[in-house]
Amino acid sequence: MASFHNRPAGAAPPIPRRVLVLSHTAQTGGAELALERLVRAMAPSGHRLTVVLLEHGPMEERLAEAGAAVRVVELSQRFVSASRFDLLRRPTLLVAAATELARAARAVVRVGRELDVEVVWSNTIKAHVLGVLVQPALRRPLVWYLHDRIAVGYLPRPAVTALRLLARLPDAVVSNSAATAATVPRPARIAYPGFAPEQALGRDQVRRRELPERPTFLMLGRISPTKGQLEFVEGAAAVLERHPDARFVVVGSPMFGADAYFRSVQERARRLRVEHAIEWLPFASDTTHFLDTATALVHASPVAEPFGQVVLEAVVRGVPVIATRAGGVPEILGTDDSEARGLLVPPADPDALASAMIRVLEHPGQATERAARAHDHAMARFGIERTVRQMEQVWAEVSGPRRRYRAPRPWPPPARTSPERQTRRR
Repeated sequence: MASFHNRPAGAAPPIPRRVLVLSHTAQTGGAELALERLVRAMAPSGHRLTVVLLEHGPMEERLAEAGAAVRVVELSQRFVSASRFDLLRRPTLLVAAATELARAARAVVRVGRELDVEVVWSNTIKAHVLGVLVQPALRRPLVWYLHDRIAVGYLPRPAVTALRLLARLPDAVVSNSAATAATVPRPARIAYPGFAPEQALGRDQVRRRELPERPTFLMLGRISPTKGQLEFVEGAAAVLERHPDARFVVVGSPMFGADAYFRSVQERARRLRVEHAIEWLPFASDTTHFLDTATALVHASPVAEPFGQVVLEAVVRGVPVIATRAGGVPEILGTDDSEARGLLVPPADPDALASAMIRVLEHPGQATERAARAHDHAMARFGIERTVRQMEQVWAEVSGPRRRYRAPRPWPPPARTSPERQTRRR
């Protein structure tokens, strides 16, 4: 297993400035928005970050505005947009994906050499695989920043097996929560995806926050079976029996082949006769208005969430949160009922979700107290400045002089000739 390089006691290693970032999709998701915030926070420190994307899309412009140089190595959409489950269900797509990744690796190596990068940082699952492919040729330290739990249920079993083997190859693994780190078969640093200062309200503002006149429960994030829109709709039906004036707002769009799931959720709402109370809105880059006009945010993921960035977004604006008790979310909201910073419910339990929403409506003072505690905790622990320092420390530790100045290997590797093979056999 690769390890951090030793250095003389008391000598602080220099922080690498030329960093190549691999992030396969140019669509707006949790890992991508976390990357944008981190790039923006690092820009004033003189970092020269170059982000390689495998498609054109909205993140291309957003990352450039944040201060990164952006290169696009365009691959086929059927590979870039395929979900982790699609790749394993369709062998022909998996073979095509391997070919596409090999082509991308050659292009990424050329970019890395042109820029003389000091560190390679991968930010998504497909990018982690790509990083492993380019590392032998670039001969530069590779750092995985994991935003996904490498666990069965969250990922298909074959993918879990493969990724756990590959996770031994990077020079360092950074995870977005302790819950994610626990799924990695090696020590991993924890660097929470921090919030930007402009996302947060001050302590006094949070304590003066007024609840909306009409009870409003909000869901933020892409529409997917792993995010719990179905459970949200089923829970809404139970809430409406007791509070018929409640409304439910879902902000997000289906990605990675989730259109059929979206249709099934809407059909479920019609069968439960609650479609009149549910508003479906597309992805929004600025969710401030929705958060500030919500009674509570609902995070209904039926599988363990790696971290829960939308939970953090709500917390730093003083919004009460209801979430499933799994993955990284308890690291934000706590688990001790006496000091709870939100209401946690079992995953995939619409009845428990409904009970929590009713509790918020019928005990608003308690909800406000929990939200205030959550805000104080988040402001002290989850700022983006801390994330920047943690990432810089890892880059410095894996970039010892021996690693930075070794000559890169040729790419692609030269093929052995027949005479060489024959000589070795003799």
